[in-house]
Amino acid sequence: MEKHVIYYYYTVGEQFGTVDGESFFVLESYHIAGLTNPRDSKRFNLKLRPFELQQNNLYNLISKSEKLNIQILKVEFDDIDYELEEEFKDALRGRSTSHIYEIAEIIRSENVDISAVTFNFRGRQYRVTKYAVAEIIGDWDEIPSLTLETPLAMVIGFKKFPTERTFGY
Repeated sequence: MEKHVIYYYYTVGEQFGTVDGESFFVLESYHIAGLTNPRDSKRFNLKLRPFELQQNNLYNLISKSEKLNIQILKVEFDDIDYELEEEFKDALRGRSTSHIYEIAEIIRSENVDISAVTFNFRGRQYRVTKYAVAEIIGDWDEIPSLTLETPLAMVIGFKKFPTERTFGY
C-alpha cells in the first residue's frame, strides 16, 4: 500500500483516450475522474472541469464525524484567527465531539473556509482539500472503491450525509 494523491474532476461529454492503469480512473455514473497527475488529461485527451468542494460538505464531515464513525485528526483553515485555531486544535486533542462541533460552528459563522481535513476511517487515514484533491493510502486498484465507499463520497458530493433518521454508514 502506498499514498496516492488523487485530483478529482468533473467529466465533460464522452471520454476518449487510452486508459493508463495507474494514472487515472473514471467513475462514469458520477461523471467524475480521478487523476494522479493533472497533466494526464491532455495526454489522454480527457475533457475535464475542475471543481471546488462545497464548504458545507467539509463542515458536515466534522459535525457528523461520530455518525460516520470517523476520527477527525486535523483541520486546516484559510485566514483564521490564531486564538480560534488554537482553541479548535485543543478541542481536537480533547476529542469532545460536541466541543469540536461548537467551535467549528463559530469558525463557520465567521465565514472562514476549511482548506483541508485529515481523518481516520476504518483504520485508514484520508486527507481531502477544498480543491477536490485527496490523499488516500492503499493499492491503486482499490482507490476508486475507496473513493465511493468511504466518507470521501459524501465530501466530494456523490452521496448525501446521514440525517437524524439514518444510522451508521
